[in-house]
Amino acid sequence: MKCKQYCQKLKEALSEIKNEAQYVGEDGGMVTDCSNKKEALRRFKQLERECVGEEEAKQIKSEDIITAYFHLAEEASAEQREGMNIEEDGWYIDIKSPSPVKVWYYTA
Repeated sequence: MKCKQYCQKLKEALSEIKNEAQYVGEDGGMVTDCSNKKEALRRFKQLERECVGEEEAKQIKSEDIITAYFHLAEEASAEQREGMNIEEDGWYIDIKSPSPVKVWYYTA
């Protein structure tokens, strides 16, 4: 039962980035969940274009896109959540801590 609830929470959290990119952190990084790097690049450029402008979108390069791991905030300690400014019911990505879910991450 607990696994089923966890999987449901994970599915709900992933829905936020399933069809579009979102900004993460304060440094301009972005994340999305899609099947390939080319689609991730397209989504990152689209988000940047909509929020900042065409010139900034042109600066996003394929080599700045890496895979990262998606985690639910409940997996982090209270201290980690505070340091990363994530809410209890939110999610975060990490490039070092493995998880079953890989996503595309643009490092600004």
